[in-house]
Amino acid sequence: MISLTRLSRAFVMASLCVAANCAALKAETLRIGVQGSLASLDPYVLNETFSLGILSNVMEGLVRRDAKLRLQPALATSWQQLSPLQWRFHLRRGVEFHDGSPFSADDVIFSFDRARGPQSQQRMRIPAGLRIEKVDQHTVDFHLATPNPILHVNWEALLIMSSRWARQHKLQRVSAIQQRADDRDRNNRQHLPAPILRANGTGPYRITYHRAGEKTLFARNSNWWSAQRAGFARIEMHTVRNPQTRTAALLSGQVDLIVPAPLSDLEHIDRTVGTKTITGPELRTIFLNMDQMRDTLVGATPGTENPLRDVRVRRAIHHAIDAEAITRVVMRGRAVVASSLMSPLVHPGVSAIQRLAYDPTRARELLADAGYRDGFTLPMDCSNDRYLNDAAICQAVAGMLGNVGIRVALNIQPKSLFFAKVLSGGGYNSAFSLIGWTPSALDGSNVLTNVALCRDAKGNGARFNLGGYCNRNVDRLLASVMAEPSQTRRAETLTKALQLIHSDVGFIPLHQQTLAWAMSTGINATVRADNQIRFSLIRPHAAPRM
Repeated sequence: MISLTRLSRAFVMASLCVAANCAALKAETLRIGVQGSLASLDPYVLNETFSLGILSNVMEGLVRRDAKLRLQPALATSWQQLSPLQWRFHLRRGVEFHDGSPFSADDVIFSFDRARGPQSQQRMRIPAGLRIEKVDQHTVDFHLATPNPILHVNWEALLIMSSRWARQHKLQRVSAIQQRADDRDRNNRQHLPAPILRANGTGPYRITYHRAGEKTLFARNSNWWSAQRAGFARIEMHTVRNPQTRTAALLSGQVDLIVPAPLSDLEHIDRTVGTKTITGPELRTIFLNMDQMRDTLVGATPGTENPLRDVRVRRAIHHAIDAEAITRVVMRGRAVVASSLMSPLVHPGVSAIQRLAYDPTRARELLADAGYRDGFTLPMDCSNDRYLNDAAICQAVAGMLGNVGIRVALNIQPKSLFFAKVLSGGGYNSAFSLIGWTPSALDGSNVLTNVALCRDAKGNGARFNLGGYCNRNVDRLLASVMAEPSQTRRAETLTKALQLIHSDVGFIPLHQQTLAWAMSTGINATVRADNQIRFSLIRPHAAPRM
């Protein structure tokens, strides 16, 4: 675990080290300080960009995306649509898992079946009614219940496991993470409950050590099938939750790269000799969920009426939040105010949607009309180590709502505890929360499928629709989108669905955050717009370090 005490010692050692020699010692090892924790090595336990991005260095899907997010073959070399309801995938030959076992159609079928199990957070990537047929050891057919012209674009993060290895370790089914006291009790340093404490993939790196919440070590897979050689020979990934500690670790030379870099430190890092930053637009949208399913308010006194079911209250909350101020002050200008659940870079049609204006006076009027002239108390759940400045954003929202009479009872906690509470495994036990979503398929339908379609209390439907928003017309429009081969008509229909969600105030979008990395000038990194950490895109600088 990286600490400030160790940083001071590291700084002294770095000052005694001749630069050329230090560079030689580190040339084959990349040390990364990350905000988040890799809580599980099971790729189906948590549908989270950070976790899936890290595990994608170890395991692979049938398809992958390059640095510019263009779709490419991976464990499948090609695919074809034999009919509107039948797709055929040709699998790569000669691929081995890290344990030496061969990759085949059996592993694909096993992985897809496991991924659509009841505890899997990846089951939304697999269409309902999908039937998988093994044609031969290197050919698989997918039979659909309804047409889906973008079937495969969501499969980069549907990572393939070894069926033999999984059965050997009795891992046929996904087990949801059950939160222990590790994040609360730092003296009890056991693994967070992870159904898989090892990983066996086909990817460019293999895991040699893992301790959740502390560090994970990776080594280059010398038997990787790709002609592209992976970057550094070894990767050390350390969880460093405190932003200032991450910056200090970089500046002292204890790590080579930090993700994310604190927005408040970017200028200082750029001015410091030997370090640099990379920033850019990210596809993730940060937004607020409001429980619109329950009659009573979650987290309040039992029996308290749920005011969030009233669209006037939801509209009042929207009017009370100054998203421009959050972007300017909390995000230090490094975010773009959002009007919808997705970025215009994903779906240009959202540019026609105008967010509700910041208007506290109108917010108070709407609350009075809804019978809440004196306001009410609203429990709110937030993480403090998942998104850029997530805790500070929630504190700003709480203050703004307080100005119109809504007293926010803020519950801020690490993401492991947060997700265990607000997701389906915790019974969606939250009235009001902040999350972000990156459309992994780079298609607007991905957001609706996962976040905005109707669901039941168990999560059947849009599994990540935390507030239980439901408009059957949105569902019908999305069904039309998923069956429509024309990209123009798909885009038009998708825009209509987003406009309905906006009219319902089903969610309150805040902004698209900026990705921010900082690193030693001795390395080059290509950062994907989805902010996934891909080790193969991080390499030693060609020029000698001075």
